[in-house]
Amino acid sequence: MEIFSARLKWLREKHGFTQKEMAEYLEISQPYYGRFEKGTGQPNIETLVKLPPKLNESLDFICGVVALDKKGYDLVYDYFSSRYNSEQLGERVKSTMEMLEDPDLEISIDFKLRHLARQKQRLTRLNEINLEQFKEFIHYIKDIPYVPPVMFDEELWSDEYQEYKKSRRLPHEDQED
Repeated sequence: MEIFSARLKWLREKHGFTQKEMAEYLEISQPYYGRFEKGTGQPNIETLVKLPPKLNESLDFICGVVALDKKGYDLVYDYFSSRYNSEQLGERVKSTMEMLEDPDLEISIDFKLRHLARQKQRLTRLNEINLEQFKEFIHYIKDIPYVPPVMFDEELWSDEYQEYKKSRRLPHEDQED
C-alpha cells in the first residue's frame, strides 16, 4: 500500500494534477482520494482501473509490480541502443584499422590516418553520449518512489545490457500495460 500511495502522489504531481482534479476524474470525493495518497484508504477495482489512462502509466508500475515507469524504460532503451551502436562502430573501427594496415591497399598513409581519426572521433562522441544517457537514467529514477537500491548498480545494468544484446529487447518489454 505504501508503494501505491507514494507512486500515485508522485505521478499526480509529475502530471501537474491536483487531488481535486484526480477525484473529479475518478468520480470520487477529494477527501476519499486523499486517503489513497496517505495510505489510509484504497480504491475499489472500478476506481483503480481508471488510473492508468489518466496518469499515462501502467497499473503494474503504480502498484509496485515493476520498478520503472514508461519514461524509465524509454531511457534504458535509449541507453542500450546507443551503447549497442557504439559497440558496432567500435567493431567497424577495428576492421578499418586492419584493412588500412594492408600493405597491398593503394591508399595514401595520410588518407588512412584521416579516415581512422574520424571514426575514432565518432566513437569517442558515442561513448560520451552513452555515459550521459546512463547518468540521465540514474538521475531520473532517483525520484521514483520505491525504486530498489539494486537499480542504481552499474553492474546490474551491464548484465541487463548483455541480455538486451542477445534478444534486442528490454527486460519485461513483453509485459502488457
